[in-house]
Amino acid sequence: MQKRGQLTVFLLIGIFILAATAVFLYLRKDRTELALTETIPPEFQPLKIYTEDCLQQYTQAAVLLLGTQGGYIHLPERIANNPDSTISFSPNNPIKVPYWQYGAERRVPTMGSMERAISDYLLGNLKTCLRSYAPFDEKFSVSIGEPSAKTTIGENEVVVTLTMPMDAEIKGTDERTYMSKFNAQIPVRLRKMHELAVQIFDRSAQEQFFEELTIELMTAGTAIPFSDISLSCSKPRWKRSALEKELKELLFYNLPRIRFRSTMHPPFLRPLAEYEQFRGLTAEAVREGNYPKTAPDDLYEYFHFSFPASDRDYGDLTAGVYYEPDWQMRFVAKPSRGDTLEASGGKGEPDFLRFLCVHAYHFTYDVEYPVQIVIRDPEAFDSGYAFRFALPVRIRSNAPDHGSTSITPFDMSENQEDYCAETEESETYIYAKDAATGAELSGVNISFVCMNQFRCDLGTTALDGTVHRLRTKLPSFCKPGELQAATEGYLAAYAVLSSRYADLQLTPLVEKPFRVVKRSSTPNLGAVDFLGETEQAIIFLNSPDHPDYSIQRRYPDPELTNLPLIGQEATYELKLLLLNSENEPIGGWTGSFAADPETGSELIFTALQPTATSDPALLLAQIAEEKVTAQTKPVLR
Repeated sequence: MQKRGQLTVFLLIGIFILAATAVFLYLRKDRTELALTETIPPEFQPLKIYTEDCLQQYTQAAVLLLGTQGGYIHLPERIANNPDSTISFSPNNPIKVPYWQYGAERRVPTMGSMERAISDYLLGNLKTCLRSYAPFDEKFSVSIGEPSAKTTIGENEVVVTLTMPMDAEIKGTDERTYMSKFNAQIPVRLRKMHELAVQIFDRSAQEQFFEELTIELMTAGTAIPFSDISLSCSKPRWKRSALEKELKELLFYNLPRIRFRSTMHPPFLRPLAEYEQFRGLTAEAVREGNYPKTAPDDLYEYFHFSFPASDRDYGDLTAGVYYEPDWQMRFVAKPSRGDTLEASGGKGEPDFLRFLCVHAYHFTYDVEYPVQIVIRDPEAFDSGYAFRFALPVRIRSNAPDHGSTSITPFDMSENQEDYCAETEESETYIYAKDAATGAELSGVNISFVCMNQFRCDLGTTALDGTVHRLRTKLPSFCKPGELQAATEGYLAAYAVLSSRYADLQLTPLVEKPFRVVKRSSTPNLGAVDFLGETEQAIIFLNSPDHPDYSIQRRYPDPELTNLPLIGQEATYELKLLLLNSENEPIGGWTGSFAADPETGSELIFTALQPTATSDPALLLAQIAEEKVTAQTKPVLR
């Protein structure tokens, strides 16, 4: 018994050291602390930490790869096997940046397809990372079931929930436990970056921005000939290859000058209102200096290298345009002979012109080349995170030709094994409603889910006649199937189909300001006090009533001062950890509580701070002691 007791103490101490190390890494943003959705005995925490470390590692790898390859982790074969569909960093580099438009086909990945790609990547690599829990063979016996993963790309983070049944026991004892929920959270603004990328893609196509700028760069000087008359007796000639090289250099030096308004970019010299008063001026007048002398020195930059990316504010993101001369370019000049362009003409025919040499020329150009758009979140991953995609620039006969205005969406069914393509003949009517008010909701994303493994994006609810709903034909591969409704500000809702009518009730979330105070807990419960200047708290909050509800916060955090609560009375499970300036645990609170958002305007958490022990195992026990936690439950007031 004595040896067994010593083993338990050492296990607890080791577990707490591991947990403290994990929190320290979280605060340095080398990893994000994960939500705890189950109550796990302390002696089994190493298994949970190990599993969530794997999940965190491969979630980050998936997000990085997704950003590098324009929203794809594994490129569809039609893209990967066609070198004209991508930009390569180097000939032997397997990483490729895909065009979001190929011909008349739109190849923009959806939010749903990116979420599925991350989940599939994790499930495909989980076994390799876990290594059958070999590092724990001496202490634990572990049995796991079939895993499934759910990824949610939020405004400020990517959250993954892994459901994997696990039975674990300590060898040589009767101590055992069961766990099934594991979580990872990557703080990156991927949803916001994708939204900005789509807006840049759509608006640049509508306004033919890159085509117009390319034509302007070609005509701005005399190096690339267009139309003129030469009176020289030596016939003007140009090399097509030299003209192509000239254009590549113009693009290489000028495209990076583009500033995307509404993003973080180098400021203009004067307030934007001073530039707008010159909007009526032509490019020729600006280049020749025919404008009021009070004009800003960078007026030309504003009107020709400034692109209105979006009406929404993306001031926490940067966006840039990149072009490499080594990338393939299609450059056709007409008329030409081989690699030579030359003027036509000869002697003047009238008597007074017979001694003159007249050479006229008019050339038209077909040009096609790629540009790479890079959107960056400078605060993610310490050194920043980049989301890249490519788009084609097309000019036909000296005029913009961005392709057909009727662009068809890219068929991504090969990534979904075609199971979403076959649909039923009859339509289903899907309504999404606010569970509190009964109001119909518009803009709710609806998905079809089968056995928590197969998912098809059906679309979003919108005004249909006099009601808000989605009318669609459901995939026929799975019956009865389940519908999922998800949108910002609500918990996801689910419904098993039993008819041609589905009514999904979404529980609203209510934002509440929150704060954390502390109280000493030994020998007696002390007075309420503020956290010290170097102290901070980590909050993990979930609800057994609503499995999809999982919140993590750090306090204080000036950027996250509110916490979303379920919009009705609910039971919550809280794990709170109080840290000192060295990120060492010095207190906390563990337990459950009930809260109704209608009963107060501010949520107050109390961290218990034991003063009679420095033993980590005893600290864990004291902050979970029921007779103390009952007096210090979180309150809304």
